[in-house]
Amino acid sequence: MKVIDGNFGDKKEEDIDAPTFLATLALRAGDLIAEKRDPKVVVIFYEEGHPLEITATEPYPEGIYFVLGRAKTLIELEAIGVV
Repeated sequence: MKVIDGNFGDKKEEDIDAPTFLATLALRAGDLIAEKRDPKVVVIFYEEGHPLEITATEPYPEGIYFVLGRAKTLIELEAIGVV
């Protein structure tokens, strides 16, 4: 997986705002489609004190459950020091 943008880890750079981040991802998705690929996308919106919002290009629940399952696995692996 290739991360296009996102300031993970140390906060050395300014945070990217949500609209800019999503626009960058939209451009990447367009590039993938131009390459005759078929990207699937899941977006999670979260904000302290507000409900979690999840949307996906795949029909519910397949796309969302896939991403949540992968996230769970990565969190578990990181917790035991594998990742």
